[in-house]
Amino acid sequence: MKVALCQMNIAYEDKKTNIARAEEFIKQAAEQGANIIIFPEMSMTGFSMLTDYTSESKTRTVTLNKFKIFASKYKIHIGLGWVAGKIEEDVVNVISTVLRSKEGDDLSSLDSKDVRLAENHYTIIDENGDVKADYVKIHPFSFMQEDQHFVCGDEVVQYEIDGVPCSNFICYDLRFPEVFQAVADEARVIFVPACWPAPRINQWKMLLASRAIENQCYVIGVNCVGNQDGVLYTGESRILNPYGEVIARLGNGECLFVTDIPDDVEEIRSKFPVRHDRRYDLYAELMSRRGSKRYVQELNAEENEKQALAKKYSL
Repeated sequence: MKVALCQMNIAYEDKKTNIARAEEFIKQAAEQGANIIIFPEMSMTGFSMLTDYTSESKTRTVTLNKFKIFASKYKIHIGLGWVAGKIEEDVVNVISTVLRSKEGDDLSSLDSKDVRLAENHYTIIDENGDVKADYVKIHPFSFMQEDQHFVCGDEVVQYEIDGVPCSNFICYDLRFPEVFQAVADEARVIFVPACWPAPRINQWKMLLASRAIENQCYVIGVNCVGNQDGVLYTGESRILNPYGEVIARLGNGECLFVTDIPDDVEEIRSKFPVRHDRRYDLYAELMSRRGSKRYVQELNAEENEKQALAKKYSL
């Protein structure tokens, strides 16, 4: 499989400029024989929380439709990050109940922007312009308030590119090894598109290597470069082999890098069969116990809060 890594200097919140420049990169990648080109997270907007502007309807997304045309035109798979709008059902239900009880109305008069949280998508489009996989970021980055604007995804994706089993996650997901283990039995290549800022770039390097070693597969991290709303991004996109060794590094500037990924994961795993020793049942049980304990703690905290309020207001 030949992959193209597009370490792009994303024009912040400027879809038109980014789409035009992205087509040039796609054309170059196709001319060099790449099977797929991977763009960073939120490829055409940068890491923006202004979802009223950046988000698009899932059924009428202009950005995704343009890239479907590019994929078909240049006969290449494309990995693209974009933002979809979403109305949270529980919020809608609450507001709908209030409106009906107070005004005898339903939710049809309510502007969806009032209750919108978005989804951080990464979509794989095949060479015919069809969606092959669509992933929603499982772990929004709460440190930068992403969780206040985006919902959590709850599904992993797996697909093949030129016969090679692949998967992908997004940026902050890299800090959560459990989701990588969920796809590693099948995946031979895992893509990690990102907007990973300069202050934590050394962690980016170490985490990519860790995920490659743990899962005995190729991990391909594609970061952006440049300044987005005062946040500096310095690239350092890279490809790591199943030993965690860097076999390609892109540096700190905007660039397109095309290379072949060796077909040797099965051989490496058979020579050093770490995955055969994994105890999936035990891990599931341990996590279940931890989850149950946390649930009880949350219930107790909620009950304590209710009692404190009742005491305060003599209810």
